[in-house]
Amino acid sequence: MGRDRRPPAGAPRSRREAEDSLARYIAETRLDHVDDGVTLAVERREDNLLLGTVTVWLRSIEHRQVEAGYVFHPDSGGHGYATEATRALIDFAFADLAAHRVFARTDARNTASAGLLRRLGLREEAHFREAETFKGEWGEELVFAVLAREWRPAADPA
Repeated sequence: MGRDRRPPAGAPRSRREAEDSLARYIAETRLDHVDDGVTLAVERREDNLLLGTVTVWLRSIEHRQVEAGYVFHPDSGGHGYATEATRALIDFAFADLAAHRVFARTDARNTASAGLLRRLGLREEAHFREAETFKGEWGEELVFAVLAREWRPAADPA
């Protein structure tokens, strides 16, 4: 989802790379300028197990555009954790950041991520073909978005 300086997918980070990434996350506490981001840890309530992270980036101040992203350990799938955390992140973007539009990007092959965004009420707005290389091959990216005026009905569980 997010665009940080990571090793190729599938390659584990070195200890130094992990420490650098963590230091960057800890230092990013404000959304004052374009492309500022804040990453939050997502823990399971009952045992404080780290499940993943959610990130919000300020992409345009003038146009009130915010990007939402998330990364979760595969073992946490199917329990609603990513859905709950991403819903809260989008609520924050609209209520606290006064976003007009929130968008999220995912690899087109990541059907679980695309499904999560659809369940939250985001609409698919773009399908970029062969937009980036990933593990040595061209990948496709999907972009989903929701407007502030659309969010409440979409976010309320049925």
